[in-house]
Amino acid sequence: MKIFVSSTFKDMHAERDMLNSDVFPEVAEFIRDYGEELSFVDLRWGINTQTLKEDESAHKILTVCLDEIDYSKPYLIAFLGERYGWIPDKKLIDNAVKQKQPEFSYLAEFEKSVTALEIEYGALAEKGLIDHCLFYFRKPLPVEKLSQEQRNIYGSEGEEANNRLDALKSKIINSGGNIKYYTANWDEKKNCVTDLDELKELIISDLKELIKRELGEKKPLPWQKKEIKESEYFFFKEMLNRFSARKKLCDEITEEIFSGATNLILIKGKYGFGKSTIMAKLAANAHEGKAHVLPIACGRNKNTLNHFDVWRQIVFYLEGLLNLPHIEEEKPVHKPSDLSVDWIKVIGKLLHDCNQKLTNPIVIFIDGVDKLSNYQDFQDLFKRLLMGLPDNIVFVLSSVDDFETSTKLNEKIKYNVYTLGELNKDERKLVLDKLESALHYQKELPLEVKNKLLSMPNSNNPLYLSMMYHRMIMLDSDDFREIVRLGDGIEGQTEYMLRLIEDTPSDIDGVGAMIMEEAASRINKELCDEVLRLIAVTRHGLREADFKYIFKKRNEEYNAEFNMVDFYRLKKYMRPYFWERNDGRYDFTYENFRSGIVKSLREQELKQLNEEIFALLELLPETDPVHRDEYAWFAWKCDKKLQFLKRIESYTDKHLPARGLYDISLKDNGQWLINLLKDYAEQDAIRWVLDIIRIDFSLYFQSSDEIAVLIPIMEQAIQNAEYMAKKYGNSDSTHNLKVLPYLIGSAFELCKMYDKALAFYHKTLEIYDAWGEDISGYELIYDKIGDLYKLWGKDDQALEYYRKAIEAYEGKAKQIWNNGLFPELISYYEKLAEFCKACGKHDEMIEFQNKASSIKELEERISNDSGDNLGIIGILFEAQLDEASEHKNNGKDNEALQCYEEAFELLENEIKKWHKQETLIILGQLYDKLALESESIGNKLMAQDCLRKSLKIKESIMSESDHGEWYYYFDMKWQKVKID
Repeated sequence: MKIFVSSTFKDMHAERDMLNSDVFPEVAEFIRDYGEELSFVDLRWGINTQTLKEDESAHKILTVCLDEIDYSKPYLIAFLGERYGWIPDKKLIDNAVKQKQPEFSYLAEFEKSVTALEIEYGALAEKGLIDHCLFYFRKPLPVEKLSQEQRNIYGSEGEEANNRLDALKSKIINSGGNIKYYTANWDEKKNCVTDLDELKELIISDLKELIKRELGEKKPLPWQKKEIKESEYFFFKEMLNRFSARKKLCDEITEEIFSGATNLILIKGKYGFGKSTIMAKLAANAHEGKAHVLPIACGRNKNTLNHFDVWRQIVFYLEGLLNLPHIEEEKPVHKPSDLSVDWIKVIGKLLHDCNQKLTNPIVIFIDGVDKLSNYQDFQDLFKRLLMGLPDNIVFVLSSVDDFETSTKLNEKIKYNVYTLGELNKDERKLVLDKLESALHYQKELPLEVKNKLLSMPNSNNPLYLSMMYHRMIMLDSDDFREIVRLGDGIEGQTEYMLRLIEDTPSDIDGVGAMIMEEAASRINKELCDEVLRLIAVTRHGLREADFKYIFKKRNEEYNAEFNMVDFYRLKKYMRPYFWERNDGRYDFTYENFRSGIVKSLREQELKQLNEEIFALLELLPETDPVHRDEYAWFAWKCDKKLQFLKRIESYTDKHLPARGLYDISLKDNGQWLINLLKDYAEQDAIRWVLDIIRIDFSLYFQSSDEIAVLIPIMEQAIQNAEYMAKKYGNSDSTHNLKVLPYLIGSAFELCKMYDKALAFYHKTLEIYDAWGEDISGYELIYDKIGDLYKLWGKDDQALEYYRKAIEAYEGKAKQIWNNGLFPELISYYEKLAEFCKACGKHDEMIEFQNKASSIKELEERISNDSGDNLGIIGILFEAQLDEASEHKNNGKDNEALQCYEEAFELLENEIKKWHKQETLIILGQLYDKLALESESIGNKLMAQDCLRKSLKIKESIMSESDHGEWYYYFDMKWQKVKID
């Protein structure tokens, strides 16, 4: 919905300012519940007539006004005071009206002001228009408060103008227009119209009623549908209308989307580099290509900040594609649990169903994915979802960070990455031109201003151009007063804008701070500035309750009450630059605003703000999201090491500060954490910090640069771990001491500092010798050392340590309740066999291959274990003995001997296999029985062989050193008897 704003200009700046800063944000938010967007057409400036002659200039102004009224019909808001307004030459009105339909020609019969022409054309010229228009007549200002110069601006132009104004008002009244009268006052200090709060509430109420009448009472939409509609508007209206540069890149990515060669496309770039406009263009291209398109814009509101809600939106959309009932609308509700992993399973199934039933591809766009809370959880689950996607399903994600690195994508996932860089000269002009046309009405910058803007160093950044253009269209009554002083008209506007550009900070962070501070000054500078500063010094923003606490502490002696109303006005006014987290925190959309405001603070101001927020965080429970995200950070900012240690000791979840400590360490190269470990080594809470370093830091620190920061932290942590181990001496206190040297060795190895890695691996072995091995055991360290020697080409030393690794691992496999370490043992043997093959050690290769094969046989025997592996063999064996006995009774010793030999063969085949101990005992008994039977017919050789093997079996059960292979599987001992 577009609404044209009509009034005389110089005397109605205050009303127009109020309309833009207060009315528009609230009503725009109201209309979004209908899935619509609102814009006001305010033509106080933006019609570029700089290069035109006077008549041409006036003609262009009139033409643009009438065109914009056409675009806005049937909606119009008009303010009338005591002035009739500028009256152009009649022939200019005639020329402008001639461009419209013939039935409007009567509007040019008499000369009239531009304001009168706007109202007659936009509200009175056609039947039914008046019902969609709102009129506000201002009662006369208190003339005694105005100077003569001000009376000339705000008072009537004279008797004739006054008569014409009365006639215009009468025409509006007689047409049945919706007219309200209001009273305003005059601020003698600021020299401006004031006391417009009642008018503001009146207009808001009238507009909401108009919207309800036009669009009907609000029909509650499922929140998922509402979010999808808002994202569609953001993509296909807001952002797509700004797209201009990088068309070739978009065509290339679009081709890849439809190629079936990838399931994931990543768009990366700094804040404000145009990712959202690229995403919008890609979504539009996909839609034109007949794909099913779901856009999701993260960070727009509460339901687009939580990755769990993102999954739910995807499910809702896919159910609609398949014409399925929505699981969240069923009664009773049969939906997945609140675990995101369950929703991932649902999405996976729905996507496969879509692949089977739909011909066209499905493309899901998630813009600003790194804004999601629990971002790491999203990455883990999203990676799981990607592993089995059909070819016609494509996700397109945008982020600031290296999503593919932090998500640890692998070659099994088909993806491609596109990184956005700075704009070139031609692209800058395209972006600025598009910004001018994106709002659907003329806000044309003078050519001189555009050229100046494009020449600025930061103009290669789309965000800079967008913010500067935003600053230009924020012109209000204060700006126009200065413009009048500079000469009024387009020349004054041009000069003023050039000065704005010249006075703008040289860095983009400063530009962000300037724009935010300018907006704050128009609402409530003191309060808004303080709120903005508090948001800026945090990492993820604050909630209303947090602001109230801090302001209450500041003003305790005055018992002052804090009111957020003016900040809400600022947030609505500057909507593109704020977002609200799902836990109620208000934050900046772009980090540049945060950085710019922080840079503008004096050191003492920054210190006070940090101290105030730390005091707040101390009071919040550990489960509070603000405490969770900010406590460690502000302990660092305020250097509260001891308070930090005491607080984390009270935590239920001791790993809560891990992410904060990681971020801090990257910021200061680990110095604060190292000093904390040094200065407070005797504090018991240090053990929890050591656990974080051992467990969490191994996951967080990934790149070589990050690992270089981690190593000194771990080196200091070893000293602390040794102190704790000596102090307490229990397994908990020694665990960190055993693990940390190995982790440092691994870190050095990742950084290709192999000599240092070897030194720390040997240090780990020394600690094992002194304190006992860790759960990972000697074998891991030996294997690591073997790898280093292999890397250096020292094959004999490598083989030595590989053998030690296998011996250590076999030792574990021979311990009861080891729960089956066979896959790892096979892996060790196969690795060694490959190594020996590569370095020409043939005999050793065969040895390790045989070992691997033997354990594979054991795995198979365990897998097929029925509880009585000798059952069938025993039956066959007894059948042979029975047959032999019958032959023997009949005097057929040769036939009996043949039966004994077949029984012997059965046992011989079985003794070569893996057996549980109880089956080995039975096998030995069968050999003893066969020995007696065979001796009874004089075959002493077979009898002796059976007795020898029976003895070997008994010895192998009793002794575990020289009699073949044996391992435990849980509490079950398995053996393969070695019989020479």
